[in-house]
Amino acid sequence: MRSKLILAPGNNLWALADYDRAIISQARGLIDRFSPAAPKVTLLLGAGAGGHDMLSDIVLMYDGKWHTWPRSFTFSDQLVPTLANQILAAPIELATGDLVLLRRDTSELGPIESGILKPPPLAACG
Repeated sequence: MRSKLILAPGNNLWALADYDRAIISQARGLIDRFSPAAPKVTLLLGAGAGGHDMLSDIVLMYDGKWHTWPRSFTFSDQLVPTLANQILAAPIELATGDLVLLRRDTSELGPIESGILKPPPLAACG
């Protein structure tokens, strides 16, 4: 699994473009370099060439890791607004040294990944 792309390029809906495969390869290299032992990593890579938010999921699948936030498959999770809100409301606190990989062009991020970037609301003082 680590030596061959399972989601090979092609013309179907879920095919990966060359740029998608480059992002996946670079992200995997950064994870292997900076966070090889972590079971969970925060990836905010957004949509692939097909317009579906799945690049983060694919990278983590290849590396045998999963999301820090309680996502299952980002593309389908964000189709259910209640589920997306529950994911974003999860009490996640990143620790010093936790790896966060963010796509340079944040306009490619969907509702869940862009929501993770937003700061939490301030608590009201009584």
